[in-house]
Amino acid sequence: MLVCDGVTGVALRTLKDHIGRVYAVKFAGDVLATGSADGTVRLWDPVSGECRHRLDVHPAGVWPVSLGPGGTLLATGDAEGTVTLWDTAAGRLLRTLPGHAAPAYTAVFSPDGSRLVTGDRAGAVRVWSTASGRLEAELPGHRGAVYRAAFSPDGTVLATGDGGVDGGEGGTVRLWDLARLRLRHSLTGHGGRVYTLAFHPGGDLLASGDTEGRIRLWNPLDGTAAGRLEGCTGAVYQVAFDADGTRLAAGDSDGTVRVWRVGPGVRGTGREVAPLRRQPP
Repeated sequence: MLVCDGVTGVALRTLKDHIGRVYAVKFAGDVLATGSADGTVRLWDPVSGECRHRLDVHPAGVWPVSLGPGGTLLATGDAEGTVTLWDTAAGRLLRTLPGHAAPAYTAVFSPDGSRLVTGDRAGAVRVWSTASGRLEAELPGHRGAVYRAAFSPDGTVLATGDGGVDGGEGGTVRLWDLARLRLRHSLTGHGGRVYTLAFHPGGDLLASGDTEGRIRLWNPLDGTAAGRLEGCTGAVYQVAFDADGTRLAAGDSDGTVRVWRVGPGVRGTGREVAPLRRQPP
């Protein structure tokens, strides 16, 4: 795994300790966390490249990995539905969160770190208190595997995306009111599984991407469609806004990263800035 300079793209160092495929990489504060098919999570110093802690977490392999604000808390999940919470400074297990009967596909902390949301292959979504480990709510309604969850910047809205029904309709995005723990809107229009979600830094726009290369934009306040971004030729695995919300990047299965301008005046359709294609080895 490479650690690169975010401005120049130059590789700074290589992290080599995992002996299996690395499925998850998360960065928060001064902590870099990686999860692998070898069943371990490693916590790194991103500056020196030192491995601070090796966590032998899930024999079946680590799937979702999430870091809380500042990188003080770590959540992990596995193919057996086990979700764990860790203190990253000490590398110490805080608690195991029971309840998922299917593989855990996603885990995400609220912006203030007080809640953890997890989703699984059976469509279950659970909201946990990170302080006590108490299950606060189960959010029903997904008919397919929940691949991604995302909090709005102010933590009041949760978006969850699923894979739809095999042989049926595409994936659905659901928006939840977290104060009342109830459904606000159900968003349809994707033809494939929804693999990725991202809120605009201002909280007034949500992007979702699917396995058919579609990226859709939504108004999370009223649940209306705000547009779509064209150009991806493979399954969209990741979307992300930049810090000031003027650009959106998407990575797809053909090895290309595309960047669109989505600021005022072009929001709704967007204008592709440049495709960044993987270079051959």
